[in-house]
Formats: sequence, C-alpha cells, structure tokens
Amino acid sequence: MALTLLPYSFLTYMPRVPSRHTYLASVGTSIIVAAGLLTLRQSARQWHKAWLVPVVASLIVAHQCGYLWTVKHQQYSQRAQPTEDLIRVAGQTDGEIHASCFPYSSIVADLALRLRLNEASPPCVRGGPHGRAGA
Repeated sequence: MALTLLPYSFLTYMPRVPSRHTYLASVGTSIIVAAGLLTLRQSARQWHKAWLVPVVASLIVAHQCGYLWTVKHQQYSQRAQPTEDLIRVAGQTDGEIHASCFPYSSIVADLALRLRLNEASPPCVRGGPHGRAGA
C-alpha cells in the first residue's frame, strides 16, 4: 500500500492523490483488513465467540455504505448537476443548445442526451466559443 502511494509523496504541486490512483493502495488495505479478520477468527474460536467475525464484517460494510450515502453521494450529485441541467434544457427545446459553460466534453453531452431523452435525433449541443453565455 505504501509503495503504490510513494510517488505522490514527492509531488509538491498536487495536494491530494486522485481517486483513480488509489486502487492499488486499496488492494493493500484490503489485504490488511483480510489478515485482521483472519486473526480475529482464530481468536474468536479460542474465546468461543464465533459471532464476532460476522459482526465486525457487518460493521465494516455498514461504515462503507454510510460513507457512500453521506459523503460520496453529495460529490456525485455535484458532478452530475451540469449534465442534469443540460438534459432539463434539452427537454424544453427542439433546436440546438448553445452551452458555453458545460464543464465536460461534448461527447458526454451527446451521450447523456441520447440516453435520457430516448430520441432518434436528440438536440445538438454546441459548446466552446460558439456557445452563448447563460445557456
């Protein structure tokens, strides 16, 4: 786990590690958690408390679900807001949509419109310098 994150300790221009780069570190973390649960299982057998391992595993799962529902859900909602706004505007118009402030690629916009509007030819999105402000 430490080896996969080691290169980021030398970066002074990036205050955090991007989430997509933490996958290998997560493998290391899961190995540590698995070793801890195996050790707990051995100790639980000696203590005659076989219920202890499923309870601890359930607590870990409940913590992860709670984190997803509270912290990450808000982040996902914020990231999706521009696309949801685009879809809402597209549902109210028949012509081209001029978006000068859409933060994602036009490919994302086109795909979102095709998937959500279920039309053979969804509205065309024009962005960049050709888009109008406030759209």
